[in-house]
Amino acid sequence: MNSDEQFKNVNPDIRDFSEQVEKLLRTREIAKFRTNFIEKITILVISAFGLISALAWDEAFKALFNEFFHNLTVLQEKFLYAGTITILAVILSIVLSKLILNETSN
Repeated sequence: MNSDEQFKNVNPDIRDFSEQVEKLLRTREIAKFRTNFIEKITILVISAFGLISALAWDEAFKALFNEFFHNLTVLQEKFLYAGTITILAVILSIVLSKLILNETSN
């Protein structure tokens, strides 16, 4: 006797309960998938806006940088800009990390 035949021999009330439990589990899995899907799409959209914002700031800093160092060659300007932005990013990362660590320790 296979499992389908055994299942047909089970009390109808238990069989109905089992089917209801399976339906509930499928519904929960779908709800969990939907929640995860919406969460991932939200993260993707936020990340996209973060990238757009970073690119806009990059253009603004480049324009500002060109105002102050317009007498350099293109190569010198690019390396000086990259170094300046790297140093600024490191300093801001350290400051923000300390602020976050102070907030979480309180």
